[in-house]
Amino acid sequence: MRLGVAGMVLLLALTSTAVRAQVTGSVTIESDHRERGFTTSAGEPAIAVEIDYDDPSGLYASATAIGSLDPDDPRFLGWTAAAGYVRRVGSAASVDAGLLRREYRAAYDGGRSSHYTEVYGGVTVRPMTARVSYSPDYFAHGVSALYLEAEATVSPAPQWLANAHVGRLIHLHVPVEYHLPDHQDWRLSVSRQIGRFNLHATLSGGGPGRQVYLGNSHSSTALTAGATVNF
Repeated sequence: MRLGVAGMVLLLALTSTAVRAQVTGSVTIESDHRERGFTTSAGEPAIAVEIDYDDPSGLYASATAIGSLDPDDPRFLGWTAAAGYVRRVGSAASVDAGLLRREYRAAYDGGRSSHYTEVYGGVTVRPMTARVSYSPDYFAHGVSALYLEAEATVSPAPQWLANAHVGRLIHLHVPVEYHLPDHQDWRLSVSRQIGRFNLHATLSGGGPGRQVYLGNSHSSTALTAGATVNF
């Protein structure tokens, strides 16, 4: 599941009491689509369409399609799908586990496809969430990795949410032909709900080093903004 503002809202929904199965969706336009500290849209605006299913039994699923809004080269960028199970533990805690698949078609590498599959487990004790994900094929065959993450979400005022996230990717096995250093990422977000619309701004980054795309070196730190409409 995508851990941006939409994913954050979904996590909050999964820890609340459900009375019947729900299917919800959202459309998000962002100035730059980023995952784990890296841009997936080459610094260009992007659109994400997400559909979520939440069952009273604790089963849930989500699917997201992402596209570039670059006026010179609009294109499909990839998709994410996840399914899992969440169980409440007490009034303010829950545990969840699931499977995630993510596929990208790079906007800045000749359209080269890349992907990975993860199995994950997490604990939420509001306002904190911690999760561990394991992938046996992290963007390359034979590359296994763990992704450790923690985030907190608070509501400083009605209709406002603030979120802080940190993550660390640790490679467990890397074939000798690859040079893949471990890396970390962080994100600070603030959002305002106005009816069905959510306006948000995010400062995020990662490391080590800078990012290279479209033939140039770019800072890994970026300030992005976007809007989501929920339906």
